Amino acid sequence: MQGGKGCLRIQIDRKVHLNEAFTVKVSLTSSFEKRDVDGHKIALRLYRNNFVVGDEPVSGARGSRSVVFRQVLDRGGRFVYEARLVTDLNQSRDNDRATTYFEVKDVPRVLLIANDRAEQQVMRDALRTPRLNLEVRPPSGVPQSMLVLQDFAAVIIGN
Repeated sequence: MQGGKGCLRIQIDRKVHLNEAFTVKVSLTSSFEKRDVDGHKIALRLYRNNFVVGDEPVSGARGSRSVVFRQVLDRGGRFVYEARLVTDLNQSRDNDRATTYFEVKDVPRVLLIANDRAEQQVMRDALRTPRLNLEVRPPSGVPQSMLVLQDFAAVIIGN
């Protein structure tokens, strides 16, 4: 079977605001003949920071097309969007993904890692302000990836 299908590009609205809908547009192209894709499943799956946030079936026939996903963010931070083509067709996996990265500003998040409840309370009282989002976790709750850790403006480690 000749031909292929791939994610060409992923675009996000120029301005993204908290709690407001925005669009993620994925452009696809295919060089498969219609007879080659009949009976096969082809879908476009959208991920935000490695979690599935959209899944749309798409036509595999020759041509270009766009799929638009609507999204809303309820918190600021850094976000990686990835579009993946999911299919059972025999094709190269070199051209079946597209990614983009952006940041949405929000109230600064501070992560406090502390085991002792008394220490946690003292730090909460000291850092209490509406212009700061304080998150307290035990040592076992330390973020396991840089992507998650980067969402914090500061990390405070207690005794």
